[in-house]
Amino acid sequence: LAQFFNLQSDMEEDPWALFGDDEAAPAERQPASSHPHLAWVKTLWSRVTPLPEVESCGRSLQQDLQRRSHDLFHDLKISGSAYATEAIGCLREIQGGDPEEAGRAAAQCQEFCTAEMEDKSQWTSAWRLTASFSLGQQICSCLLGSTPDSSAVAKLWMRLFEILVYAGQDIGVEHELTGTWVAGVILHAELHVARGAGTVGVPAVDLEIPRTLPAAAVAHVPVVDHAKAIPRVHCDSLPVLQFAEQYLGKEGKPGSPVIIEGYLDSNWDLEKLSDLGQLLNASGHHLVPVTFGSSLVGTDFETTVVPLRSLIVEHLATSNATHGAGENSESNAGDTARLPDPDLERILPRTCYMSQHQLFHQCPELLDYITVPEYTMGRRLSPLNAWVGTRGTVTTLHSDAGENLLCQVAGFKYVRLYALDQTDRLHVRYVREGTPNVWGTSPVRVEKPDLDAHSQFADATYQETLLKPGDMLYIPKHHWHYIRSLTTSISVNFW
Repeated sequence: LAQFFNLQSDMEEDPWALFGDDEAAPAERQPASSHPHLAWVKTLWSRVTPLPEVESCGRSLQQDLQRRSHDLFHDLKISGSAYATEAIGCLREIQGGDPEEAGRAAAQCQEFCTAEMEDKSQWTSAWRLTASFSLGQQICSCLLGSTPDSSAVAKLWMRLFEILVYAGQDIGVEHELTGTWVAGVILHAELHVARGAGTVGVPAVDLEIPRTLPAAAVAHVPVVDHAKAIPRVHCDSLPVLQFAEQYLGKEGKPGSPVIIEGYLDSNWDLEKLSDLGQLLNASGHHLVPVTFGSSLVGTDFETTVVPLRSLIVEHLATSNATHGAGENSESNAGDTARLPDPDLERILPRTCYMSQHQLFHQCPELLDYITVPEYTMGRRLSPLNAWVGTRGTVTTLHSDAGENLLCQVAGFKYVRLYALDQTDRLHVRYVREGTPNVWGTSPVRVEKPDLDAHSQFADATYQETLLKPGDMLYIPKHHWHYIRSLTTSISVNFW
């Protein structure tokens, strides 16, 4: 059975515990912060309480590089890279240079790391560690300079944070010295950029995400066809083994979507997770990547890094005040009642979306408000993704390489799913084709398609739903999905 369900053999917990013991009392579910794939997060940030000075973080970085240099240089040499010798030379300069000299060497080293990525499409652990030292030193050098460039610091922060999240154990964050400089450099970068962005106060009422679908917004909510509705099952009626047998994809057989109700209400603190005021006060200084506008609507499209408080105060609060916008549109008549007003995205303030960001790895206290659902089937987890945005944000039609549990924390979303047998009608293209991480995208604007350009899409069949707070949607591996936020929204997903 373990092989059948593709459970990881190296999991620290007993995978059979997923199936329960009929004679035992229900065990208290543990918060995600204690999960073996996530426990390192709290350990990491505890190393920088109180936060060391930037100079101290820089010294820790150089000491850590010295400690690792013998093995790291050896691994770079045997990596077969044309850039190994040059990178090693740069790392030696970082070890012994003053902040300005070390910063220049780190910037040059990062160029070699980038070239290696372009040549090989992925880094070995040695190149990943080299990139983390290079980025960390550049941030330290920037912050210790006379006029730190906040924009440059934000870009360097983003790249270092991504390495930390996706390869935390690989770069050794379990080691105290590494943990101190990595976490310290990241926090100093965030605080520097946040200070430059200033602060803005807003009335508390603007921070309230609707718990019911606003009446005015209903005018622009697609009418779900019951014949096409994604099935809903309460968690009490769906034991894990039944979920695996009835819905989970298996070799040669695609999975079937299902919405699991009740689990999040019983096991997550949805009220605290959706409290924008608490998030603002506790974590507003953290940096997050956001996307403004939509690539499918006009040209007003931009991705950047901002403090979380800017996202909340300047965009989510504004979004909360817009749920009556466009309520008198004529597009509510006749057959177009199930389509959004084609001008609605221009009537509303510019959309802002923090999509697929690992907020829980920045704010470890949030891990205490959730559990890892047993419907993940004990598999090795990718980093947790948070999706936080304004009304009107759109995730365009695409497919992912892994099984997906999409958990709706706050707000409402319209979701449309297309099974694998509809692929030929979706005008798709693939990214990373031929690799285990292949994923596909479609240029079709799902709710307002250009059928002259995408004629086959008219024949595509689909399932749909309105996702509400507390819903957990299982999206099978490679299943095509499109999502639009009907209100300000917070979601979390497990891959």
